[in-house]
Amino acid sequence: MHRRSHDSRDKWNGRTAPLFSPEFQRDPYPTYRHYLNGPSMQPLEGRQGVWMLFGYEACATVIRDQRLSAVRPASALVAVNGDALYGV
Repeated sequence: MHRRSHDSRDKWNGRTAPLFSPEFQRDPYPTYRHYLNGPSMQPLEGRQGVWMLFGYEACATVIRDQRLSAVRPASALVAVNGDALYGV
């Protein structure tokens, strides 16, 4: 079997190239396949505390979840007076 010379797995001992690396940018599809074959939510390698979401259904679910929106309805706001803000 002939492998392409720019296969993103060449330098990574059979693993896929990290997201956003030069190898990934040359051929992102092996990395995409790797992540799409795994769980929908996965940690981003090399970035502690950063998670990535993969797959249409998972992304659509998160986008539609109002709990994850930065827009808050008025009912979610809590009125406080100035003293409460400054611990007076």
